[in-house]
Amino acid sequence: MDAQRSLSPRQREAAEEAGRWFARLMGADAQDPVRDAWRLWFARCPENQWAWSRVEAVQRCFTDVPAEIGAPTFQRMNAQRRRVLRLALMGASAVPLGMLLSEVPAEWRAWNAAYKTAVGQIAPVPLGSGVLAVLDTDSAADVVTSGGEDRIVLRNGRIYVRNEAADASAASARRPLVVQTEHGAVYATGAEFTVGIHGDHSMVRVNRAAVRVAPCTAGAAEEVVQAGYCADFSTRAVGPVQNRPSKVFAAWHTGSMMAVNLPLAEFVKKLRAYRPGLLFLDDALAALQVSGTFPLSRTDLALDALENSYPVRIRRLTRYMTWIEAREA
Repeated sequence: MDAQRSLSPRQREAAEEAGRWFARLMGADAQDPVRDAWRLWFARCPENQWAWSRVEAVQRCFTDVPAEIGAPTFQRMNAQRRRVLRLALMGASAVPLGMLLSEVPAEWRAWNAAYKTAVGQIAPVPLGSGVLAVLDTDSAADVVTSGGEDRIVLRNGRIYVRNEAADASAASARRPLVVQTEHGAVYATGAEFTVGIHGDHSMVRVNRAAVRVAPCTAGAAEEVVQAGYCADFSTRAVGPVQNRPSKVFAAWHTGSMMAVNLPLAEFVKKLRAYRPGLLFLDDALAALQVSGTFPLSRTDLALDALENSYPVRIRRLTRYMTWIEAREA
């Protein structure tokens, strides 16, 4: 059914206007004058009231979206996504919800993913096919399992993947596995690797065997990344493959950060990803080298260990504001 054919010209116009009002009212800067103007528009004619009833029907799909996600998300909707929203307003019953949800921004899909971790959490993703997959802090993913492959759709953050089968010839080790991001797909069989999303690109890092990276754009050149190497990839291309061997690969997936002569500034940068609130470091301590194993799920213990082993003092101003400063002799 073509929903637009059943609408009058005025209804189509009202639906367009309702979509624009929806975006304006969802904006963080929506003030009383905007709301007053919307009330005037709403009271102007029955078609506007009809169109707004469609807005409310669609809005119910997003009722549980936190405000801090919803407002900036809808403000960044591009023309295509606004078009889908407009179609939904013209006839919510004619537009499948799945189509609408597939067009909403990545932030919403991450929030709605089947597997999610909060800041400071590290959690396994159950696959049940001899593959160990672990989500890093503040990450989200969905899993699609078919008869031929396991596909992890990474929505946000980073994931560690490894075949658990000790025998590489076992069926579970040969089963194809794909990690999909908004930028492309990483195909692996019997490999150990991580994939992370970093703004406008993703990064794959390989520790065992090799993976094949395919950007989303049709016809884009694919690239094989071998063990000990990493590469960034966007929707259009795979960047230069770089040598990045590691004696301790992705230790974070075990819940620990392993440091060997790591500058304290770099240590703090890594720890911040696992700790809610603000963590400050005195500039004079930035080059201090630290070594050891530190828990990532209990960052207060990591800071206590740091204070007990190095000439620093941990000063906690509030639960969410902490300073690392030099300890007086």
